[in-house]
Amino acid sequence: MFFDIRYYNADQGGDDYQDTDNCASGAYIFKPNKGDQEAHRYVTPYKQFNFRGSFVSEMHFILVDYIHNYKALLRLRAFKNENITNWEVVTFGIPVTT
Repeated sequence: MFFDIRYYNADQGGDDYQDTDNCASGAYIFKPNKGDQEAHRYVTPYKQFNFRGSFVSEMHFILVDYIHNYKALLRLRAFKNENITNWEVVTFGIPVTT
C-alpha cells in the first residue's frame, strides 16, 4: 500500500511549550502532545476494489483498525487523457481522549 493515515495526540495546554501561550491544540493551532511527538497509525489496509470506466478509473481502499474500531475509505480516481488524479479520504471517526 502506498498510502497511510496517521494522527498525533493533541496537546491539552499548560505544557510550557517555549514561545507559546500554553493553549491547547484546537481548530486554529496544531500542537502535538509535548510528551508524545510520534505519528500514530490510524488504520491499516483491509480491502481494495478496482473500477474501470471509459472516462475514469477508480481504486477504493478500505482501511480499518479493529482494536479501536476506526475505519477509513480512500477513493483514488485517475481520469483518461488527463494529467490529474483525485484523492478522497473519508474517516469514520477521529480518536478523542478526555
